[in-house]
Amino acid sequence: MFRGLKTRAVKFWKSRGTAAVEFALLAPLMLAIYLGVIELTSLLLVERKIIAATETVADLVSQESVITPDEVDDVITAARRIFDPYDTAQLTLNIASIRFNTDTGAPEIEWQRITSSSDGDSTILTQAVDLGKPGEGVVIAYLTYSHTPIFGILTGTVSLDEISFLRPRLAPVVKCSTASATCSN
Repeated sequence: MFRGLKTRAVKFWKSRGTAAVEFALLAPLMLAIYLGVIELTSLLLVERKIIAATETVADLVSQESVITPDEVDDVITAARRIFDPYDTAQLTLNIASIRFNTDTGAPEIEWQRITSSSDGDSTILTQAVDLGKPGEGVVIAYLTYSHTPIFGILTGTVSLDEISFLRPRLAPVVKCSTASATCSN
């Protein structure tokens, strides 16, 4: 019994070099795969947050017939809270209430709020084409985010965006309580 154990111990001791070489060859690959899975998981979680925030913003705005600038601020705050724990410095949110001209049916901006100094999505009106009939309206929420990878496995920043369209529930068009085209104070 001890003789078999001794033989196995000697074989293990001699094969130790082979195992070390195999480990040296496979360890970097296994580490890269592990870090890549973490990066992709992080990217998917951010994408889910973006979808949830965009849909929530459109839903909250579409529940109003007239919205105040303070309520729009609250909706923006809600979107940022949904995005926790991720950094919202790279988050741009564009909320627009679109009405369709009663004569031509062409989309027109009733009001629009963009949360960054950039112009957000300058093609928001082209996104609204054919979404309603003359006299109707639609609420559009467009969110963009620049995600920086944790470990740098994915090179550079990844730009993510999501757009959500909802019909107003209480009125044909969601109006702003002020005359401001940006629905801000």
